[in-house]
Amino acid sequence: VSFAQCAVGSCRPNSISFNTGVQPNTGLLYPYNSFDGTWSIIADSDPNTMEQRGAWVGTNYPAWPSRPGVQWLWRDSTNSTGGDSVLGTTVYTTEFFVCNPAGSTGNLSLSVMTPNQGRIYLNGVLLTVIASPGYPPVSYINPGASLLSGTNVLRIEVDNFTGIAAGINIVGSLTTGGLDMLTRACGPQYVTVHGAVKDDIDLSGSDVPPDPPLGGVQVQLTNPSLGIQIVNTT
Repeated sequence: VSFAQCAVGSCRPNSISFNTGVQPNTGLLYPYNSFDGTWSIIADSDPNTMEQRGAWVGTNYPAWPSRPGVQWLWRDSTNSTGGDSVLGTTVYTTEFFVCNPAGSTGNLSLSVMTPNQGRIYLNGVLLTVIASPGYPPVSYINPGASLLSGTNVLRIEVDNFTGIAAGINIVGSLTTGGLDMLTRACGPQYVTVHGAVKDDIDLSGSDVPPDPPLGGVQVQLTNPSLGIQIVNTT
């Protein structure tokens, strides 16, 4: 089986959602006590945790406002202060990566809630400051946000201001041409899959001597970021 997918621009959406706790391929909410892999925790001050890791989808504390269609992300399954000993130190830094192959401007819209103070950055440039606590939501709208050619990084920093290693709750999007949601960097525009399925008639567990190939095998690929499903039958 061998086939390629995604010629230039053919499967890259022109809009990326930053909604927290939402599965990008289905729009459904992640279940509680699971990871939101689109948001990465890249730093916290607890020496007992490992970064980079996915942000944790957890229930909100009673004092935290809820919003339909999005969920709160924690730094871990307990959302404790962990190794944080000094209030005001940055405890929770999350990033979302977007690839823009062409380099252009985009319409960036964010509505961010957090129980602590914090900051929002795009490619290292401070966009706005979140007061403590961030209720009602802090909004940032820029119809001409400058994007790099290649990987762009949206970063949210939250400080341990109240003594709780708090989470984030975000509704937002970025819209322009040629966008693709990635992890760390822009990937290739083509992906090739190849291989063979054979009938192990001698039950040897190996292809020595060569076994006859099987036909009619269905190969299915799913892109979890974009919800694209590719099916090919040999």
